[in-house]
Amino acid sequence: MSTQPNTAAHASVGRLKVIAIASSTRSPVNTNLPTIAEAGLTGFDADIWFGFLAPAATPREIITRFNAELNRIVRLPEINEKMRVQLFDVRTGTPEGFAELIRADIAKWGKVIKDAKIRPD
Repeated sequence: MSTQPNTAAHASVGRLKVIAIASSTRSPVNTNLPTIAEAGLTGFDADIWFGFLAPAATPREIITRFNAELNRIVRLPEINEKMRVQLFDVRTGTPEGFAELIRADIAKWGKVIKDAKIRPD
């Protein structure tokens, strides 16, 4: 398992065969790559995301402005193109939407850890 930016160069020269993407939907920057569900492993979703976080006590107006500026910047054609060339699927949204994504991932991966009886060493 790796990210598209890490595997694309190896795959393009035939050193690696990428069989599927780990998210539940196809990547808009590499639409030829099937999802793992399409490749035969249904119910699999291990999407990778990157985001910005701030301390819990950060004033709301700062969070709102920071989010608006980040959304604006990643939509700039030159920034968007640089991200696309690196195979990043840029998604913008709200602080509340991002908080929900984090909560959902904690619940999902917490269940995986509990069900597999994974313990820290």
